[in-house]
Amino acid sequence: MERKAVFGTVLFLLILSMAASFVKECLAYSSPYVGLSISVIDSSFNSISGATVVSTSVPPGQSALRGTTNEEGYAKWYDILPGSYAFEVYKDGYEPGRMLATIQETQIVHIFLGKENSIDWQKNYGGTGDDALFSIQKPADGGYIAVGGTSSSGEGGLDVYVIRIDSDGNKLWQKTYGGAKDDWGVFIRCTSDNGSIIVGYTESFGAGASDVFLLKIDAEGNKQWQKTFGGTKDDLGWSVELASDGGYVLVGETYSYGEGGMDVYLIKTDSNGNKLWERTYGGAEDDSGKSITKTSGDGYVIVGWTMSFGEGSNDVFLIRIDSEGNELWHRTYGGYDGDLGASIKKTSDGGYIIAGTTYSFGAGEIDAFLVKVDGEGNKQWQKTFGDKGDDGFEDAQQTSDGGYILAGLTDWFGGEESSDIYLVKTDSDGNAQWVKRYGGEKEDNGRGGVLQTSDGGYLVAGYTYSLGEGGDAYLLHVTPPPPTGSISINNGATYTNTTSVILTLSATDVTSGIAEMRFSNDNSTWSEWETYSTSKTWALTTGDGTKSVTVQYKTKADLILAYSDSIILDATSPTANAGQDQTVNVGTTVSFDATASGDNFGIVSYEWNFDDGTSGTGNTTTHTYAKPNTYTVTLTVKDAAGNTATDVIMVTVVSVGVPLLLIVGGVMVIILIVAIVAILLWKKRK
Repeated sequence: MERKAVFGTVLFLLILSMAASFVKECLAYSSPYVGLSISVIDSSFNSISGATVVSTSVPPGQSALRGTTNEEGYAKWYDILPGSYAFEVYKDGYEPGRMLATIQETQIVHIFLGKENSIDWQKNYGGTGDDALFSIQKPADGGYIAVGGTSSSGEGGLDVYVIRIDSDGNKLWQKTYGGAKDDWGVFIRCTSDNGSIIVGYTESFGAGASDVFLLKIDAEGNKQWQKTFGGTKDDLGWSVELASDGGYVLVGETYSYGEGGMDVYLIKTDSNGNKLWERTYGGAEDDSGKSITKTSGDGYVIVGWTMSFGEGSNDVFLIRIDSEGNELWHRTYGGYDGDLGASIKKTSDGGYIIAGTTYSFGAGEIDAFLVKVDGEGNKQWQKTFGDKGDDGFEDAQQTSDGGYILAGLTDWFGGEESSDIYLVKTDSDGNAQWVKRYGGEKEDNGRGGVLQTSDGGYLVAGYTYSLGEGGDAYLLHVTPPPPTGSISINNGATYTNTTSVILTLSATDVTSGIAEMRFSNDNSTWSEWETYSTSKTWALTTGDGTKSVTVQYKTKADLILAYSDSIILDATSPTANAGQDQTVNVGTTVSFDATASGDNFGIVSYEWNFDDGTSGTGNTTTHTYAKPNTYTVTLTVKDAAGNTATDVIMVTVVSVGVPLLLIVGGVMVIILIVAIVAILLWKKRK
C-alpha cells in the first residue's frame, strides 16, 4: 500500500514537471508575425470607409498588402512581417494619403485623408494601347485642343495624337498622324487661322534615326502639311512659337549639328513650314532646349538644360536671342547636382517664370523647381516644392491674380509605378498657397501642361494608368475652394458692457490670398483699408442695444468678401434693491427679497452677504442668525453684460435676556401670592 502511494506521488511529480517544461517552451516561442490595423480618417477625425489601402514598400519576404477599409474605417492584416512599410490610400473626393511606418509589434496606425480641390470632371481617352497628352491649348472658338502620342490607333507603333474637346471635356474629334514607325507630338500652339501647329519628332520620315517633326492642321484636324528637320542622327523638337512674320520658330535638341554631343537646336520657317535658317547653341557637352517664348521685343528666350556651362552636372539653361537667332546672352541656374528647365513663360512684369526639376535643392532626391527672372535673366527668386520622393514641374502659367499655377508629377515614396499628378498654386512671390495631388494606385502624370480656365479653375493634361485600358490620355478639371471668411466679436459673446471690443478675424483665399480688410458699424461709413490680420480692437457706437460690425476682406485678385457679427451693448448698470431694514429676535428666520431690483436686459445673478461669514443666492432667500448683533447685509446683482450694483440693509438681531425673565417671573409670583392671600381673607370673613 505504501509502495503504491509512493509510486503515485512520483508519477504525479513527473507529469507536473513535463507539463511545466511544455508550458515554458510555449511561452518561450515567439511568432515571427505581427498584426496591423490601418485607420483611415479625415481632418475632423471621422472614419472613412471604402478607402483603398495599398502598400508601396514592404520588408524583404513580405508580399504586397492591399485592402479596403470597413464601416469603422479600418483595413486589417493579422500576419505580416515586422519592418518598414510605405502605404498609399485612395478614396474618391479625397487627396491621396501616404504614410511611412516601422511595424515591430501588433499596432494601429492612422492615415489622414484631406479633401481635394473640387474635381469638376476628369476624362480619359484612348484605347487598349498607351495614350498620352503632352501639351494643351485653348482655341479662340472655345473648348480645348491637345496633342500627344498613341499606340492604340494610327499607322505605326506610336503616332501623333490630337484630340479636340469642348469645355466639359467631351470629345469632339480625334486624329492621328504619322508613318510606319514611331512619331510623337510634343507641343501644340493655336494659329491665327483657327488651326494649330504641332512640333515633335518622327522616326517614320526624315533623314536620321529621328527628326524634328512639324505638322500644320486646320480647325477640323485635317493635315495641311508636314515637315521634317535634322541630319543623320537623332534630332527632336520640343516647342514651337509663332513668329511675327507668320512663320514659326522651333526649338529642340540635335545630335546631328553643333559643337557638343547634343546641342540646343533652333529652326526658323516660313508660314508653310519651309526652313529659312537654323541655329545651334551650346558647348562641348550636352545641351538641350525644351521651351521657347517671345520676348517683349522682337526676339525669343529658350529654356532647357546644359552640361557645358554652369556649376553642376546639369544646370537650367536660359538663352536670349534676337529675331534672327543671334545669341544675345545666356544664363544658368542651379547647384552642384542636376537641374533642368522644362517650361518658360513671359510674366506681366516683363520677366519670365521657369519651371523644372532640381537635384541640387529641396527636401527630396528630386524636387520641383521654380525660378523667377527679370527681363535680362537676372534671378529674382527660386523655390522648391516636394517631399521625400521625386517631384517635378512640366509647366507653369501665370494666373489672373499674378500668382502661378504649376503642374507635373510627384512620387512621394520615390517609386516608379505610383506617381501622381502634382498641382501647385503659388502667390506672385512663389509661396505655395495650396498643393494638391491627384491620381490612383498606378502611375499618373500631369506633364501635358496646365491652363487656367474662364471659370477660375484649372485644366491639367497628361496621362493615367489608374483609369482606362493601359495608359490613357487624361484631362482633369479642378476648381479651387471658394474664398471664405468670418468675424467674431469678443469670441462670440452675447453681451458687452463697453464699446471697446476685440474682433477675431479669419479669411482664406487659396487662389490669390487675402490682402486687406476694413470695417464698418453701419455698412455705410468704412474705416481705411489696412493689411489683413487676425485680430483687431474696434469701437462700437455708443448707446445700449444690439450692435453689428461688418468686415470686408479684399483678396489679392480684388475680390471683396463681407461678413458680420453682432453683440448687445449694455453699458448701464442694474439697480439693486435689498428691501427694508429689519429687527428680529435671535433664532428667527429672516426673509430677504430683491425682486424690486431691475435691469434693461435682465439680471442674471443675485449674491447676498449676510455679514456673519455666510452668503446666499437668488432674488429671494432666507437666513437665520445665531447671535444678537447689528448686521450689514449686502446685495450684489449682475446683469448679462457683467455690470454690477449693490444695496445694503441693516438687520438688528436681539435676544430675550435672563433679567427680564426673572422680573416677569417675580411679578407673576407676587400676583399669585396676593391672590391667594385675598382668597383666604375673604373666606375667613365669611
